[in-house]
Amino acid sequence: MERLAREVRGTELAISRHEIQRWADLQMLSVDLSVRARATERALRLDFEVYDRGMALADGDRVKQELVLRYLQDQNDGFRRRINRVLD
Repeated sequence: MERLAREVRGTELAISRHEIQRWADLQMLSVDLSVRARATERALRLDFEVYDRGMALADGDRVKQELVLRYLQDQNDGFRRRINRVLD
């Protein structure tokens, strides 16, 4: 009987540890997603500023407009790599 009680306590402890670990995993995921969302929103606002300023400087010149778009694409590719590296 004592052996059975020890096994039950051990099982309950294992279940509790598992529940705590899953809760911790979900909390970390929530933090990661929140950080990613805030970083992405900030980057998007900056992109809008660069786009607006770049297009104004391009003054209708299609080559200059293309350069602005390429610049933004390069910046976004680098941003995504950095965010993924930090959060993965």
